[in-house]
Amino acid sequence: MEFDRYQCKMDVKAALRDCRPHRALITLVFTLVLSVVSGAVNGLFSALSGGGHQMEILVNQFLRMAESGQYVDTTPQEFTPILLNMLGRYGIAAMIASIIITIFNCIANTGYDGFTLAASRRDPQPAEKIFSVFPMALPVIGTAFCKGLLSFLWVLLFAFAYIVLVTAGSLVTAFMPILGIPLILLGVALFIAGNVWVYLRYALTSLFLLDQGITGMAALTASKQMMKGNYGKLLMLDLSFLPWYLPSIIGVVPTVILLFMATMPNNNLDYLVVILFVALWLPLSMLVQSIMGLFLRPYQGACHARFYDTLRGFIPLTPPTTPPYQNGPQNFRYSWTDSAPTSGTGTGNDPWSNPGDWTKTSSSGDSSNDTWDQGRGSPTDFD
Repeated sequence: MEFDRYQCKMDVKAALRDCRPHRALITLVFTLVLSVVSGAVNGLFSALSGGGHQMEILVNQFLRMAESGQYVDTTPQEFTPILLNMLGRYGIAAMIASIIITIFNCIANTGYDGFTLAASRRDPQPAEKIFSVFPMALPVIGTAFCKGLLSFLWVLLFAFAYIVLVTAGSLVTAFMPILGIPLILLGVALFIAGNVWVYLRYALTSLFLLDQGITGMAALTASKQMMKGNYGKLLMLDLSFLPWYLPSIIGVVPTVILLFMATMPNNNLDYLVVILFVALWLPLSMLVQSIMGLFLRPYQGACHARFYDTLRGFIPLTPPTTPPYQNGPQNFRYSWTDSAPTSGTGTGNDPWSNPGDWTKTSSSGDSSNDTWDQGRGSPTDFD
């Protein structure tokens, strides 16, 4: 089935408008839960490791050193064991906490993918899908591990090619700039393109896991096979979301330029103005981007889900409000009666919202003359 990016985004917008609770509220609560869990785990392991107590000892010793102006109170022999003990105990605790947080986030984010998949299909309770993935935690973790390992190996290969090309380009530039610079640019382009290719190659892995129960390497293979010939379509779909990142762009780019200008010799910049700009403009733009992200993440995730459904030949259908009626089986005559303005008759694609809402009321042997009526309200009959 051919993928239409514009129609995909229109269908997803219509589906998300019906999502209850609101998609932004679900995303906000989800993000807060991840933050709270991350903070709680880090705080717990920090307390268990005694890192805070060791740090307090070090801080007190540094204060005594600063007050006395000499290294009388703390010698290297006293200081080194405390530092090594703190780094050892706190480092191990931080590593364990990081592993736990990573595993939890992996499962939770897969559950969020389940939410966007359900929302794109107009599931009546899409938020429940976030929690339904936790009973299958082991397959989710195993699949994520396989995906991460393969992605890392591919990126490592492209990184090696990048290093070789950039090194060769740097050496050649010394005596032949016209050849060296293209080699460097080729290395950079290859590394960027390689990373994008790896992302696209395994982009549908979690959807295969959630929708068909395919796990591990089989899920990665399924994603790879479905993406054959479709890399450009998903890439263009993702690039169409770039305007959503405008707050980050207008926040980061001027800040980087201003800071770069501030480092130049003989500049006439007022450093107080630079500091105020960076301290106010960048956080403000990031705040706006975060708010927009509450709407962007479910929107982009649902579009990925619709992309997946289209490639596998399954399209969740939505009732149309204006012609042309582009959902469902082709060239059917239909009638529907629902709350205005979605009432009337026409010829085109069947506008069902899901198979249970619409029934075929007559069959003429010619599919273009079959009549479909919606199962709600009083259908409008026509010849």
